Amino acid sequence: MANWKELYEKFGEFPDEIPKKFMEQIEFMKINNLGTFFDLGCGTGRYSLLAASLGFDVIGGDYSNKAIEICNEKIKLNSSELKIKFQHVDMFDLKFKPNFFDNLIAIHSIQHANTKQVEEVFRSITRILKTKGLVFIVVPSLRNRDYSDKIKVDKYTYQPKTGLEKGVNHHYFDEKEIRILLKEFEIINLEYYEREYAEGKISRQYIVLAKKL
Repeated sequence: MANWKELYEKFGEFPDEIPKKFMEQIEFMKINNLGTFFDLGCGTGRYSLLAASLGFDVIGGDYSNKAIEICNEKIKLNSSELKIKFQHVDMFDLKFKPNFFDNLIAIHSIQHANTKQVEEVFRSITRILKTKGLVFIVVPSLRNRDYSDKIKVDKYTYQPKTGLEKGVNHHYFDEKEIRILLKEFEIINLEYYEREYAEGKISRQYIVLAKKL
């Protein structure tokens, strides 16, 4: 398990901008259905607060109590008119009722699992999302080919050997697996995406927008 408390205390906000492509997906959600919105693995609340500012009724959930503490401090600095709350959640045990949310995002969160756990999380997402509800997901691609500093756990899952995330599962996806996991969805957009997050360092991801059938 990652020491998320130490990560957030050391690095705080993770200050990179919200990528334009991510903004476009959330704007599409707004046009489709400005209703309930769940940010799974909300971190320090960047996307949750964005969604609330657009008019969604937002719940941000994260496993880290430190992250939730940071999020609640941010609420105090923002308009009290925002419909938003943050709470501790375990993505392997989501306790929301079936068909609860109109919209759900999971940006760089679902990959912290092995293959079996990833399948469980997608089943939970399918359960708690309403019919015609939208899901927006960002996950790392298998095209991230440098696994020399990682231990292989299963076919698509690796663990770093060192650092604050030592021993933490990192699952990497390909298009075929994504389509299987979202078999009960209409895929609106499935796109391979690269962006430089530090000098000389490229993040290779899939961004996915899908509607539950």
